[in-house]
Amino acid sequence: TILLPLLFGFIALGIDLGHLYVVRNELQNAADAGALAGARFLLNEDGTAINEGCNQIAYDTAVANMSEKLPVEVWNEDVQRGHWSFATRTFTPNDSTVMVPIWDVSFDELDVNPDFINAVRVEARRETHQALAFFVRVFSSDFQGFTVRTDAVAYLGFAGTLNPEDVDQPIAICKDALLIDG
Repeated sequence: TILLPLLFGFIALGIDLGHLYVVRNELQNAADAGALAGARFLLNEDGTAINEGCNQIAYDTAVANMSEKLPVEVWNEDVQRGHWSFATRTFTPNDSTVMVPIWDVSFDELDVNPDFINAVRVEARRETHQALAFFVRVFSSDFQGFTVRTDAVAYLGFAGTLNPEDVDQPIAICKDALLIDG
């Protein structure tokens, strides 16, 4: 009997944390979808210029997703195009629409050039409508919910060699690269 309240507390914490992971996964799906859609349309149809509309495409795709049956929150500054560096594994925002010449330039030179636009980053969040907390509110009447944020970066280019820890990244592969003789 003495340990029963402690047991209920652990069960409540487990339920709230499990629910929080579900919400985070829903937000991650929205961020992934938005980033992949934005990267898909990062360049114009002939590949000669940066498509300014890719940010709107990424935004529209991300907010089309739901989390706890509520629209995912994506603010205008949460969608950015920019440069993904493979060496440092960092994203540098860059709103430029100027194409960097890629002929006669090594991969290493492009990788360190932040003016080479090759990626779209999307952040999805639940701030205005926080993720529900079911049982934590019993222990703290001031606490109403969790603020949750996730982000995703999708880039155009050769995937290179993937390390085992990189496999969880969303990957899009051209169908023609997989098909041989149809």
